[in-house]
Amino acid sequence: MTARIVVCGSGFGSYTARGVAAADDLELVAVLGRGSAATQRLAAEVGVRAVDRVDDLTGPVDLAHVAVPGGVLGGHGTELAREFLRRGTSVLQEQPVHPDEVAELLALARRHGGQYRVSTFHRHTRALDRFLRLAGDLATAHRVVAVEASAGTQLLQPVLDVVTRAVGRTRPWSTTGVLGVGGFRLLTADLGGVAVSLRVQHQLDPADGDNGAAPWLRAALTLDAGVLGLSDVHGPVTWSPRLHVARDGAGRLDVSATVPPGPATGVLGPVVVPSWAEVFGRDWPAAGAAGVREVLRDAAAGLDPLRAGAGDLAVAGTWRETSVLLGRPDLVRVSTPPSVDPARLEALA
Repeated sequence: MTARIVVCGSGFGSYTARGVAAADDLELVAVLGRGSAATQRLAAEVGVRAVDRVDDLTGPVDLAHVAVPGGVLGGHGTELAREFLRRGTSVLQEQPVHPDEVAELLALARRHGGQYRVSTFHRHTRALDRFLRLAGDLATAHRVVAVEASAGTQLLQPVLDVVTRAVGRTRPWSTTGVLGVGGFRLLTADLGGVAVSLRVQHQLDPADGDNGAAPWLRAALTLDAGVLGLSDVHGPVTWSPRLHVARDGAGRLDVSATVPPGPATGVLGPVVVPSWAEVFGRDWPAAGAAGVREVLRDAAAGLDPLRAGAGDLAVAGTWRETSVLLGRPDLVRVSTPPSVDPARLEALA
């Protein structure tokens, strides 16, 4: 039997709606909105009903993806999550979510027999999923030394989620410093003995909050054996083995001796990064469906929501602490960025 899914929100939720509608193991039963033309168009595109209220839904619903701004952004997403959870429906809610709300909703999920998770979405994209799987594998045999990451302020909660997943722990976290230069903030922290360096473009256009970030999400995990890198959220993923050259009898570096095998930096997985058309049309819908499946697996396994969602709660707490330290974002007016001709760059290269 396929799981029945409702998507709330026709903005970012449109990607999950398209991904679920295209999946053989999932059934999209409705798009919930507030009667807007965008909601009607999305529902017609994916072939389901558009509804305005939870009470308008008919039949059982296994999971609701709440892609509506929550309380911290002044939206009603958290109220929707509560309503679904009280019905025993599992909820996947888009970030950012305040830790107090995460704790409340996890307890509500346990009380009514559902699951609750915070979606940081991008970790389900192909390259970022590959990066995190490789990080987990490398960390089983090698010592993690440091992690660096950068992102726009819009992705502060997701980038913290990536940092903690790459390291393999969420606590203890202690900030060691914050430096601001221009529109950027550089935060350093200690994550259980692992040095963290987080660079955030802390700028926001109140009229266009989705645009303006130059670094979307990048990361590098330093281990005793080398550096695992994520050039951007959509790849490529790279591995740079740590260079170690033996010395000869006179104490000089002997480059003819054994050095790490393979390239100085190699690409792991596809070398070609998807185009933005492929990202929006293929990768993001697939990522949305992958996030839904993850919560459904936990529900089928009967996991305790408070235990299974402990990582989300810890990351939300770190996000709150970090947000206070970073202060209010610098308000800017976003304009269309200047274009750079890739062919020209390739010719120069």
